[in-house]
Amino acid sequence: MNRNPAVDAFIAGAPEEQQALLKRLRNLIRKALPHSEENFTNGMPVYTVGKARAWTAGFGSRKNCPMFYIMSSAHLDRYAEELGRSRTGKSCIAMAPTRTLSLPQLEAIAARILADFRA
Repeated sequence: MNRNPAVDAFIAGAPEEQQALLKRLRNLIRKALPHSEENFTNGMPVYTVGKARAWTAGFGSRKNCPMFYIMSSAHLDRYAEELGRSRTGKSCIAMAPTRTLSLPQLEAIAARILADFRA
């Protein structure tokens, strides 16, 4: 898989307290989607798979926390109950601890979601 320098710059430019998690999200996606292409589009890292090069996953940085994106809302719907309020839109998960989910739990859910794409 290619390593896009714009993604390196994005992570380096994110708030310092988010950089480690952004690196882990990047590695998680790259490991789960080894044949994807790493791009930087619309101000965020995105990973495309297949001939159509449709967005599959991505991550971003908001003021208060990193975000993890799965570009299939139908796929993410399977995890809606487990994610609760951590799911903040059709395709995004706020990677911040809540009263019911810790950061390690959120990362584990993200890994399971990505594993579904490999299967």
